[in-house]
Amino acid sequence: MNNIDNALDFDFEKMITNAQKECHESLIKLEEKLNSSNKLEILSRISILTQFRSEGTSFSEYYGTLSDTACMPFIIGLSLKSREISENEPSFQDIEEILNLLESFFNNFGLALRPKTNTPESYEEIVYSARIHGLIGQINPERYPFQILELLEKSFEGLDDFFKTEYGFTVKDAITFGRFIEDNYVRNLNERKKTVFEAEVPEEEKFKIFYSEVRELLEIVPEVFCDHYHIENIEAFKKYLSAFACHFGEGNPKFDSPLDNNTIFYKPLIYKNEKYYPFIPLYLIQNLPSIFENFLTNEKIANSKVWQRYKENKSNFTEDKVKECLARIFPEDDINNNLFFEENGKMFEVDHIIPYCNNIIIIESKSGNFSHSAKRGGIKRIKTDLSRLICDAHDQALRVKNYISSNTIAEFHRPNERSTLKIQAKKNTIFILINVTLEHLYSFSSNLKHLEKLGIFSTFDYPWSVSLFELDLISKYLKSPAIFIHYIERRLKVQDQNNFSTYDELSYLGLYLEKGNFFFFTKEGKKFDSIAIDPNYLSEFDDHYLLGKDAPKLIIEDEIKKIINELEELRPNNFTEISNFLLDLDHPSRANFIQCLKRIISNTQIDGNRHDFSFIVKPKNIGITVFSQIGRENLLNHLSLFCELKKYQARSDTWLGLGIDVLDPKFFINEFFFDGEKWEKDSEIETTLEWANSKGLLKVRPDFEFH
Repeated sequence: MNNIDNALDFDFEKMITNAQKECHESLIKLEEKLNSSNKLEILSRISILTQFRSEGTSFSEYYGTLSDTACMPFIIGLSLKSREISENEPSFQDIEEILNLLESFFNNFGLALRPKTNTPESYEEIVYSARIHGLIGQINPERYPFQILELLEKSFEGLDDFFKTEYGFTVKDAITFGRFIEDNYVRNLNERKKTVFEAEVPEEEKFKIFYSEVRELLEIVPEVFCDHYHIENIEAFKKYLSAFACHFGEGNPKFDSPLDNNTIFYKPLIYKNEKYYPFIPLYLIQNLPSIFENFLTNEKIANSKVWQRYKENKSNFTEDKVKECLARIFPEDDINNNLFFEENGKMFEVDHIIPYCNNIIIIESKSGNFSHSAKRGGIKRIKTDLSRLICDAHDQALRVKNYISSNTIAEFHRPNERSTLKIQAKKNTIFILINVTLEHLYSFSSNLKHLEKLGIFSTFDYPWSVSLFELDLISKYLKSPAIFIHYIERRLKVQDQNNFSTYDELSYLGLYLEKGNFFFFTKEGKKFDSIAIDPNYLSEFDDHYLLGKDAPKLIIEDEIKKIINELEELRPNNFTEISNFLLDLDHPSRANFIQCLKRIISNTQIDGNRHDFSFIVKPKNIGITVFSQIGRENLLNHLSLFCELKKYQARSDTWLGLGIDVLDPKFFINEFFFDGEKWEKDSEIETTLEWANSKGLLKVRPDFEFH
């Protein structure tokens, strides 16, 4: 951020110390409250305040403050430390005090995690990011419900016999039972709300009635529940409850931080007196992938056939899903999967290669997990996990890139086929390296340059790193190859500049859908030192996929989209440079460009003469010229000569020419010219330019300048 004159002086280290003190004091008082009153009732009331959403209404001022924090799993983690449970019913004042303590704790916790010092050689900011990831993962499912269900289906495919034998129920059973429990939670609370708020009692009494002994609304009695939801296999349901439930006293005895190991993540129900309580009902579906993987712990230790099958399923699902995402964007013939190549007597594999115009896109994917110890801030584990999930894949992609670049013709063999893919890199070939991870890596993948000091990258030529489920959504919104490539290339530039701040890729996507770019400058034409992306961009996706609201849309002008479609059909030389040039224009510049297009087309249609316009885009000093005429005769020849003169006149390194035949109904743009050679002084062009100026063939200045 820019320095502000006369800024207030403050002691940041002291602020962190005070925040840590506030957290510690709140923690002590919270545990005292939990031990002095009935924990079941306390957890039930706070569950309603933080988990229950009824038509967008709230029952207290705390709803909205605490509902989007990790306070519910945190207070459950504290409650599970002790077996004892008091019979004293909590008063409304007790609940009020607990809510205030939770609010105080979480208001200070983020600052308390901050490093007091951050020297260039330290990893404190990286550790801090990892810990924030641990918090975000507790309130953000990382995947939307339809994505979780697909992951469950494909990752545990063929393992139902094992789960049935070992645990008494299948993955499908767990999904069904979890949905029933979620429905029961919402239905019971809505019924009480309706009964209470329709009663003829004073308003203040309604609040007290609604929150009196609410644990009975949440409790699950197996036989009664099965009867209500017509569950025929009662035995399977009971075994499900037993496997998904924990007891008071079963929790981590050292639990005192939201980042600590918490039993509730893997056992989302609490059992007490023959009844089960779903204080965080969303975990019953949201956490199923990690819960079922946890069921396989012994198989993992033994490296059994069951574990090997699970690993293979995950790997195949990741690769197949990447392939599905790519097929939404690129023609099938352009996508090549699971290829092999030989170098120095060794065989290497590459997951996906897409030669598209003057681009070669190389994709490597990884299906491993980002461990809990890494999320807690263990720097050694952070290095190990990121090396395994990002760097190893990136090194594989770099090997492919170097193989193509160092051979006149690079050959890749398809599995079980005699045919080969032959690729020849050219002078203007653009390599795009993509790393896809099954695990969501938050800001580690969205801001790779922050990881430089870890020393885990073999080169600073970073890939675009994205989670599989982010790629799934991106490929639904950016189905055009040109727009998809433009998005990645501009994301990589942003990454290199290292001045954007966000914890997820969907925020970048939301910003791109609205703005069409990531170029932002001050009024003086300077780049911002730091840009924090508005979290509302992510909320728009949540609103659509969780609440059924309208989906975000790419804002792109019809004429620009039409030109891009034609480029993808014609695939001219310098395809990417031309499409990127047009897509780099911001929306006001595009509007002016389109207005000029329509004007010269109209003029040609009226008088039959050739018309043109040119403009410069500042501060990059790149230009464009458009011709409109009747017929194609000499269109490209005259356009290219004119563009060369305008480019030289403007001392520009880049110039684009578009030629329009107003009588051709098939194409909006008929000819494309592009010159991206660096400007150099040329005596012959100087002479030609002087002659053209003397004849009035060129204007001294372009028609427009856009900023």
